[in-house]
Amino acid sequence: MKKKRIRHIPFHFMVSEKELEKIKERMAEAGIINRSEFVRRMAIKGYTINIDTSFVRELTFLLRKSVNNLKQIAAHTNAHGMYVDEIAALQKGYDELWGMVSDIIKYTAEIMML
Repeated sequence: MKKKRIRHIPFHFMVSEKELEKIKERMAEAGIINRSEFVRRMAIKGYTINIDTSFVRELTFLLRKSVNNLKQIAAHTNAHGMYVDEIAALQKGYDELWGMVSDIIKYTAEIMML
């Protein structure tokens, strides 16, 4: 079963080659590759916001890697009964850190939707 389109009204207009190049330049500056999305944003909001989110991706990657390491240490510790309290404290700290990172991701997404 096909998904119903949210946007079902076609909206077409003509541009010159020079205007098309200018639109492509502005799309590149905004980091948008979908022409329909770009034109829709510009027509409705009058602006686009381009945010470099590479730091969030890197932070998430590093945090996931650290959590995986913690899980391995916790498994070893649970098997041998060593340093259980320290591992529990580390896990609590990671949970708090994930909460903060989730907030950063949420706020970044909200800004991008402006």
